[in-house]
Amino acid sequence: MIIDTHQGDVFESDLRTIVFAINTEGHNDAGFAGMVGRRFRWDALMNAGPTPLGAILSHTADGYTLHGVCCHSLDGRWSMEAITKALDRIAPAEDAQPIAVVWMGHGLIGMLQGVNPADTRAAIEASKARCYLCHL
Repeated sequence: MIIDTHQGDVFESDLRTIVFAINTEGHNDAGFAGMVGRRFRWDALMNAGPTPLGAILSHTADGYTLHGVCCHSLDGRWSMEAITKALDRIAPAEDAQPIAVVWMGHGLIGMLQGVNPADTRAAIEASKARCYLCHL
């Protein structure tokens, strides 16, 4: 469920659990995932290798818990089901602490692939996790 939104740099919010999209090919060196990999020295994220849809790669650094959700491939296929199910695994209880979800498909890679951001928003809304929808 989306409980609120945050516009601007998610790292300037009070939220310390941040969820974002990664791809099945494991080439996460661009976009938000690439920025996270470089900023938090998470080399395994940027070159993860083949990653199944729905997988969650997690990393804790500098007071943040970061979760990359594998929800698309670089050929433009996106899985809304993978988004919802992953969020439910990350924060399964409706009374859990809110998490920041970087609006998947809303950035340059999603736009180039033609994903409909309304679909990814609906997938985030469908989860039980208490989400702040974050976008730049």
